[in-house]
Amino acid sequence: MLEKTLESKLDDYFAIVPKELFEEAQEKAFEELDYEECTEDQCIMMIKEILQVENAFQLVLMEEEGDTQISLTWNDLDQKRVEEEYCEGCKTKQLRKLVTILVDKLIKKVEIPNEINNQISSNESTNDNNNINDFDEIKKEYNSIYSSGDTGLLKNFINKHKSNDDAWWYVERVEKKINEFYNESTNDNNNINDFDEIKKEYNSIYSSGDIGLLKNFINKYKSNDDAWWYVERVENKLKQLNNN
Repeated sequence: MLEKTLESKLDDYFAIVPKELFEEAQEKAFEELDYEECTEDQCIMMIKEILQVENAFQLVLMEEEGDTQISLTWNDLDQKRVEEEYCEGCKTKQLRKLVTILVDKLIKKVEIPNEINNQISSNESTNDNNNINDFDEIKKEYNSIYSSGDTGLLKNFINKHKSNDDAWWYVERVEKKINEFYNESTNDNNNINDFDEIKKEYNSIYSSGDIGLLKNFINKYKSNDDAWWYVERVENKLKQLNNN
């Protein structure tokens, strides 16, 4: 599916070689090159010569624990260019959008030949340039606020860009950041509440002299780091009662 997305996007700028012809050229390149010569770059160069084309694109995805590193390589007559993005927990729909973003980022850096530019209407060209500029502005804004810890700025970013398809990855990252803040805050509050409960229970049983209650307190909280001081106090209390 991602291969089709890449072909569809590249078709806006280039004539796409049919897959069958590419596979035939690839097989021929493997047959003609010796094992030592068959590096990735050499094979790509050979395939381009066989097909008589100037440009070759390669899409690579690496997934680990639900996160995806996606890169797009463009080989032309002069050089090799690479753009990549990283996406946490992305589904196919999101990866398809990333593919189109990578193509735009590569194309933006190179002046497309006039004969190709002439195939694109002036409106489409203007829209593409605007989209690229918007994307750069979104990325710049994201980088400036992501590590700030200012939930107000983070929320403003989400509200500003949540309806922009080009910004979906950054919006999701900022939403996750806000959720992390709230989770940390909730955990801190829970720890405070737990500590208050421990203190309250300690005060209610410490002076009671009830060995059973004291032992229960120790067994209940001996593995709780927040309760170590109270546990030690209760243990000392038990020792005193046993000595008496």
